[in-house]
Amino acid sequence: WAIEISAVNPSPLALEAVDAQAVEQEFVGAYSQNVQALLLRLQPAGDTGSAVLTDLVLDLASTDADLRNVRAYFLETDTVLNMAVAADCLFAQVDSVKAGTETIRLSGSAAMRFEQEYHMAICYDLGDAGAGDRIEIALDSAYAGNRAVPVQGEASLHTVKAGIHGDFVVGVSGEADFSTIQAAVDYLARGVDGPVNLKLESGTYDEVVVIPAIAGLSERNLLTISSLSGRAEDVTIASDDYDEYLDYATLTRNPNEGVFNLAGTSYLRLQDVTLTTGNMDFPSVIHVYQGAHHLDFSGLRILAGQPADYNSSISLLTVYASSTQSPNLNCSYIEVKDCYLEGGYIGIDLGGSGVVALGSGAKAREIEISGNEFAGQCSKGVYIHDAEHFRLVGNYIHTDYVYNYSYTGMDLYRCGLASAVSGNRIEIDLPAGKYATGIYSRPVYGGADAPMRIFNNVVDFRNTLGTSYGIEMSGFGTGSTTSYVDIAYNTVRLGGESEASGSAALYIDDEAAPSALYIANNLFQNRVGGYVYRLDLASDTAHVDWERNGVFTTADTIEDLGIFARLGSDEISYAVW
Repeated sequence: WAIEISAVNPSPLALEAVDAQAVEQEFVGAYSQNVQALLLRLQPAGDTGSAVLTDLVLDLASTDADLRNVRAYFLETDTVLNMAVAADCLFAQVDSVKAGTETIRLSGSAAMRFEQEYHMAICYDLGDAGAGDRIEIALDSAYAGNRAVPVQGEASLHTVKAGIHGDFVVGVSGEADFSTIQAAVDYLARGVDGPVNLKLESGTYDEVVVIPAIAGLSERNLLTISSLSGRAEDVTIASDDYDEYLDYATLTRNPNEGVFNLAGTSYLRLQDVTLTTGNMDFPSVIHVYQGAHHLDFSGLRILAGQPADYNSSISLLTVYASSTQSPNLNCSYIEVKDCYLEGGYIGIDLGGSGVVALGSGAKAREIEISGNEFAGQCSKGVYIHDAEHFRLVGNYIHTDYVYNYSYTGMDLYRCGLASAVSGNRIEIDLPAGKYATGIYSRPVYGGADAPMRIFNNVVDFRNTLGTSYGIEMSGFGTGSTTSYVDIAYNTVRLGGESEASGSAALYIDDEAAPSALYIANNLFQNRVGGYVYRLDLASDTAHVDWERNGVFTTADTIEDLGIFARLGSDEISYAVW
């Protein structure tokens, strides 16, 4: 064998060409939003440094409709735009483009560091267009600084069509337009060009509902499904019909795991109805997946039984993203407010794909869960994982039923960044032989300019047993740090008639790795013989700023050992602390 060695002179990375590919759309109606017209393929070549695209010029001379916005998104190596990260990858935007405008310039910065194909999406928002209006967009030129980059490819041509809008009644009366919810949804499949309201007559709808992405839905063209009476008790959507597999011969799984399924749906409001099932084999009552976004759930009653064996793990509301497919399937812009959720294994299970290989964009984004009541879940009230930019505000979570060995009021897993948990009340009355955690972070994180904040919450144990914790902070084997987190103005009370010497109002385990952790102005009470603070690593005290916390223990004097805090394996008094 032989080795040949030769020398090369590395060349700077430079953008060599931009190729435009037209994206067809079966339907575009008035006030459609984020309609993709072009996919741009960017090809840099070279070895060192970065190639930076700075300007795109688009030709719109043949467009005869007003456009509210034209945007360019830098997708890196992805080819599909996901709304969960759209704000992060916005290259540039031009507002209010009038019909007859010949060209527009989009100026931004898109850096490419490797010799591989990169992509951009060119999208637009339509205004009050009429049927037959044309939107034609072509790539005129591209620039990397002052250097023109060769461009080629197709022009995109979309023609505005008339769609569906207005109010429709669903039910069995003579006034109804449709007898089932699914029939009404199927009717909308041809496209929407205005707000649509589906009003449900009082009664029970025994059906599994599946709502796919519907062309034309937008912030203005909202699809609202609600009870005609305005009372959730009057309308029930229920089904016991669930099969885990669509095809048992090939083990093809059924993607619709709920009674009510939103499969990539956008701009939908579901309000003032009851949803339930008596079949505990259902994974969910409401199942949201496939990158669904801009969803509003309000005034709902979501009900299920309490699981009595390990075969049932039904969640009342699941927002799901695959952990093996793509970050483009993460859901975003979801609001759940003023709902009543009773029973089930988990109240709300909401998260992103969360696999490192999928990149930093593999998160659910822009979530608000506020003003809801969670009653009697047997495992977790709220489970948020792989999510950023979320708010859990003013919820009431309570249980006295725990089927498994433990219960968690709020479980926050691998999430944070510009997020807040505030004004919630968690009440736990543990049955014999169980233990619980009020707020469990494993871990949460923020940033120097966007900390994660946990404040003004109440965690009240009516009966405390075993190694229960009011607030627990953990790394949970992720190797991540609990960083830039503020814990302030919370009240934690561990109470009851039994002694729970292993309990703690605040517990920081040996994997939490706290950094820039601020704990201030809280009231921490342990009335059952346990600790106020427990830290598995005594050295972690140096990485926490402690200020003005009020504490209570059952110690007779401040010198009593083993009653105030535990640092590592040492039990210490308040005086030593």
